[in-house]
Amino acid sequence: MDAKPGAALQLLTQVAASSLQTVELDAAELAVIQPVGVCLLANAARYLQRAGKRLLIRNASHKVSQALADLAAPVVLQGNGSIESWQGPMFAMTVASPSEANAVANRISQRIAEFIPAEDRVAMLQDRYGVLIHHAVQPALAHILSELLDNVFSHARTVDHPSPMAWLVTQWYSEGDLVRVAVVDDGCGLLASLRGLHEPPKNHFEAAGLAFKPFVSSKNIPSMYAERRHMGLGLTVCRDICQRLGGCIYAISGNAWVANAGLPEERRHKLEAPYQGTIVSLEFHRRAATTRTIQDILTRYQGVPHLRARFS
Repeated sequence: MDAKPGAALQLLTQVAASSLQTVELDAAELAVIQPVGVCLLANAARYLQRAGKRLLIRNASHKVSQALADLAAPVVLQGNGSIESWQGPMFAMTVASPSEANAVANRISQRIAEFIPAEDRVAMLQDRYGVLIHHAVQPALAHILSELLDNVFSHARTVDHPSPMAWLVTQWYSEGDLVRVAVVDDGCGLLASLRGLHEPPKNHFEAAGLAFKPFVSSKNIPSMYAERRHMGLGLTVCRDICQRLGGCIYAISGNAWVANAGLPEERRHKLEAPYQGTIVSLEFHRRAATTRTIQDILTRYQGVPHLRARFS
């Protein structure tokens, strides 16, 4: 459901449009439910609850069931699905305010770092700077998550959407040592949040592309720049980090799906099932995520004390 976000969004649309009082979904019919899919299921359950309905999911794996519980999703679960032993742990949290971003980022990154196998901790793990990699993973991952959450909320909060909800799910895959992270909000979306720019985007694709450009912010207020906050670097930094770590990042808002925006390998797809809020999904290789690597990337932003101080 991450590899084909369009299919996941179509499922969400079908669930939301159902006239049934209890909408049933058989998770056994899904090949795999990855972070974006779990976030969208939690969102769908919340939407149905507001409409006086409920979502019933049959045969969900223990991992997905636990993630939905961690997201406080109002879902009725029946039956037990496969164990999904080939996948690593999945951690999930809801974020109701940007003030929670740092705490959530630190908590989830710590849990990912703690799951590194014991033999991994003892055997390898020294990079060329002599730093034990399992110690370096946590602050690097925390920085990525914190920047991502801060950026998502900056685009989700407007006068019409003063209190958006965000769902964050991250998963580590032992095969390939891959970390995948998804953040889904129910805010106004990128196009609406960037309407106040001097040259506002004309469509969702332009909005998604602008969101990845440095120093483009939905909070374009001089006093905030003076405080070195809301400088429009969140998605730019996350994209640069993911590229350096052999991964990728994509954003969905409205009918636009844009991966690695602003880079030579940028990909764009039009979605048949638009999403009103914003979805950001990223992945990278955990063993490449050392503190030194993040420091090297942040040298591009030496004129931005807010970022440079994070790893000084």
